Amino acid sequence: MATTFIWATVASHSDLLAKRSMVVRRFGIPFVVSIDTGAGLYAHVAICPHAWVRMPGMKLRAGCLACPLHGATFEQANGAVRDSRGKRIRRGLQPVPIELRDGDVRLAIGLDCLAFVMASNVRRLLREAAHLRKKLLAKREGS
Repeated sequence: MATTFIWATVASHSDLLAKRSMVVRRFGIPFVVSIDTGAGLYAHVAICPHAWVRMPGMKLRAGCLACPLHGATFEQANGAVRDSRGKRIRRGLQPVPIELRDGDVRLAIGLDCLAFVMASNVRRLLREAAHLRKKLLAKREGS
């Protein structure tokens, strides 16, 4: 089955070189784009695979992307979990195809990205609903 995607410009190459990593949003989806010392380009969906929330402050440190929420680190090149900080993280960051064209950094944003974001939203909402249910049950038992 062919993957359906569109190429979207997310940054200029010069900006990415200066910052080394940045979080950008396209079509409501957060992405972290980064460049390594060998000029390799990498992109991942910037959603925490532990808590299923957006990670707007994700930074590149020593070849790893660091979650600003829990401190977990992920390999820059493939998104694999390097240090979970004791959290139960079943998967790494979702990679996204990236290219450099005419001085622009572009991402191939496809249906797989949308599906991943939708799944993360459902997981987060289910977790929040379970938490609310516990609070309501505790309140009912306390009355």
